[in-house]
Amino acid sequence: MSGLSTQSLGSQAAPGYHDPPPPYYSAQPSQDTLAWIMENEHTRRVLLQRLDDMDEEFDIFCAEQRPTGVDYLQVAERCQEGGRILIEQGLIATDLAKVMRERANREWNDLYIALSKLTDSEFNQTYASFKQDPNQQIQHAVSELIEL
Repeated sequence: MSGLSTQSLGSQAAPGYHDPPPPYYSAQPSQDTLAWIMENEHTRRVLLQRLDDMDEEFDIFCAEQRPTGVDYLQVAERCQEGGRILIEQGLIATDLAKVMRERANREWNDLYIALSKLTDSEFNQTYASFKQDPNQQIQHAVSELIEL
């Protein structure tokens, strides 16, 4: 037998054998990443619209005539309605915070910024195209956004 023991062979694995593969860097995000970014932007826009709607509903609620006198049932109902609006606003804001946290962990800030600059109709058109044929349409949309 040779002078090498099996123990010494076992302890000398190929260099980098257990190292994770190097990160893949590309000029454009993968198809899955693009789909995720589009869904994230869509969710952000939907939540912001719902928050705006709830703000308007709360403004109307606050502008309404408050009950006068000592009708406790009417006061209780009004308090409950105000609480419902505020709770819903809080839940929407919490969901929006989650969406924004997800963005903070991503490397595609330029794409997020470009998407956020689109008007609602421009984004909705891009999103609808993406939903119809994600493979073809998203690549076209991303190449346009990257050029911005």
